[in-house]
Amino acid sequence: MFYVSSLCSLMLTCFRTKQKFLYGENNPYWFNQAKTLVDLLMENKVEESQSLIGTMLKEFLSVRNSGSEFYYYGFMSGVLGLACAAKSIEFHEEIERGDGFSDIILDNFDAETVCILELKTTKELDDCFAVAQSATEQIVKKDYAARFITRRYKKVYGLGIGFAKKGCEIVSLGNLVKNS
Repeated sequence: MFYVSSLCSLMLTCFRTKQKFLYGENNPYWFNQAKTLVDLLMENKVEESQSLIGTMLKEFLSVRNSGSEFYYYGFMSGVLGLACAAKSIEFHEEIERGDGFSDIILDNFDAETVCILELKTTKELDDCFAVAQSATEQIVKKDYAARFITRRYKKVYGLGIGFAKKGCEIVSLGNLVKNS
């Protein structure tokens, strides 16, 4: 068990180093793409976000590495974490919310906007929409948005993202503040 944990930790470190090189400030093209992705997600622009993530996956991801939820999770954490820091948006991963642990939360307190991301994987591109839909169902079922809806936030978006190979689908719950 210790060996598996150590191996996963080493893989994550290697992955984040690669991401920092590709998407960090020293690579302005990709860094700007990452900042654009944060803006799109925070504005609930699903089609544009999906297209940009797909482009990044095609450039960054090897098909040999696809299939693991940890890999996609590391990809999204690395890209969004660096960009959020540059944009003064709080980035949280795997923190307890509601009745579970949401994958990623982007929190812009000053703009009264939160984006909750739940990530799922599947083996076939044709199944991406279904797993993205199940991710949104998890956001609702586990009540990840409750803390933000009861505060002063005006926009709380719940997004399920389904990944397969070098593609993704995003399903949005819309503004959960208006739906509550």
